[in-house]
Amino acid sequence: MFKWYQVSIVLGIIFEDNNVWVTFIFISVDIICGCIVTFIIQSCLKGLKEVAYSRTKGSRRDLWCYLKLIVFKRFYVILVVYLVLIRVLHFVLTRITKYSFKWVVSLTHEIITIIFYIVMFYMFI
Repeated sequence: MFKWYQVSIVLGIIFEDNNVWVTFIFISVDIICGCIVTFIIQSCLKGLKEVAYSRTKGSRRDLWCYLKLIVFKRFYVILVVYLVLIRVLHFVLTRITKYSFKWVVSLTHEIITIIFYIVMFYMFI
């Protein structure tokens, strides 16, 4: 079975000197994929909204699907922001901090994770 860390190992061997650029490329591709999926969800929301408001009978189910898709969109946007924020901050902080202050990277990761969990908790109450 294919594992993603194998790609990282192979790319690390091939691009030993340009490891920063490989990481930057992966982060950029990750951000682009998150934006594409968010755009697709937004277009589905637009279609469901038109269907829900165009019908007079039976629109309760369409409206319910529309509202559930809005909650999913909010969840997905928060998840993408969380993942991008974690990866970008980790990338930036590991480049600018000294070895004796590497704990700052872990601290920011943990703080952002706690904030993400709290937001998810209040979102689904």
